[in-house]
Amino acid sequence: MCTAKTAARTARNHQYCRNPVTQRILTAAGGDQTISDTVEPATIAVPLLKRMRLDPAVLTATRWDDVAAKARMGHAILGFIAKGMPEAAFTKALYQRLSNMFSFIAHYDRHGFAAEYFTSTAGKVQFLEHITRHGGIGDPGWTWSDVECLIAGAVSECRLLNSYQTAARQEQMAREKARLAVLLARHGMPNVAASYEAPQHMQMPVPTGRVFSPVSPNPRPAASQLSLF
Repeated sequence: MCTAKTAARTARNHQYCRNPVTQRILTAAGGDQTISDTVEPATIAVPLLKRMRLDPAVLTATRWDDVAAKARMGHAILGFIAKGMPEAAFTKALYQRLSNMFSFIAHYDRHGFAAEYFTSTAGKVQFLEHITRHGGIGDPGWTWSDVECLIAGAVSECRLLNSYQTAARQEQMAREKARLAVLLARHGMPNVAASYEAPQHMQMPVPTGRVFSPVSPNPRPAASQLSLF
């Protein structure tokens, strides 16, 4: 039987194991010193996203949520993405809504979801890819597909995914250089000046595209979903 204490301990263990900052990867020859396989996840601030407003007039109320509630949560999601998706800012309310949007799954709980997507740059890339590829499915009278369309459009217009993909490639190069330096030192290779330099992510410039202006969302129909209700 899974008690509340056991569930909490499992979540903490899952979060720790998935956190790439805590992973022990390489041990230098002749000692216990280690070199991390990862760096802190990239945090790319996009003030433009935070300033965007969703027009309730283009949204459709559901049986459970009115257009004001949809717009309010849409702004919260955009604000979270605009801040660089820091794990500490991923609230319970954001988790409960996002885990029911864009075809995401729950990943057990909020900690599991955050560990999957917000503790590494690669995870943030996957999160943004999911948003841009899986939004807008279903009838907006029953789902949040209209909000999904607007959020996906805003992320695409800012070309934020491209910036995080670039950051992930930089991190991969830094990891490979770090491994190379350790291996060359271990095998006594001379005249090697390979050092580990973490890429500078903070406030990385984001390519500026056209300013996104919300338009009437056009969710993709899902006949199979309509049958569920």
